[in-house]
Amino acid sequence: MNSSFLKYGDLICLYSDVAEGFLQTIGFNNPSFLVQKTGGTKLALVPNQRSMVFQLVPKLAYSVQQEFNKMSIERNKMMA
Repeated sequence: MNSSFLKYGDLICLYSDVAEGFLQTIGFNNPSFLVQKTGGTKLALVPNQRSMVFQLVPKLAYSVQQEFNKMSIERNKMMA
């Protein structure tokens, strides 16, 4: 199998040529993106590297979404 393809579970960093920096998030539950400008410095010297790493997961496969779906179903049963 060719290892140049992305697959579920891979860890990636996203770089924006336009903004000249790496995309990062504030937290797991926050859908907002920020740009961490690197300014030509080495990535090893950039703070908060962990917030720039994303793991590829299938849609709706993370625990927060599963918990939300479960609570929504329970709420709908109570409302009916």
